[in-house]
Amino acid sequence: MTPMPRFWLTFTGYLGLDPRQQRHWWGSLGRSRWSRAAAWRRSLLLFEATQTPGRTIDDICRFWHGVARPTEVMEVLEEQVQEGTLTRQECTPLQERVLVMLDRAGGWR
Repeated sequence: MTPMPRFWLTFTGYLGLDPRQQRHWWGSLGRSRWSRAAAWRRSLLLFEATQTPGRTIDDICRFWHGVARPTEVMEVLEEQVQEGTLTRQECTPLQERVLVMLDRAGGWR
């Protein structure tokens, strides 16, 4: 399994996932072959790989509200269930954590 990027640990920590859930979801993304989940994982890895000393909090926020926006996360999770890399029982608690972290407008708190 590819090591979990720091951004992944930050993101899933924000969602309140425990280390087992973080590892399991990351591993399931690594097994995903369908386009949305695989592309999302590649985006996370690329973001991690292109860290530069000049990266600002604005850069991170753009990524957070772009690639890691709540609707995208939910769609990735649903695709993983359809593909069979996550079961519905594994997916539902992850989706619930996403929903808990939304503001009234459907964005991240």
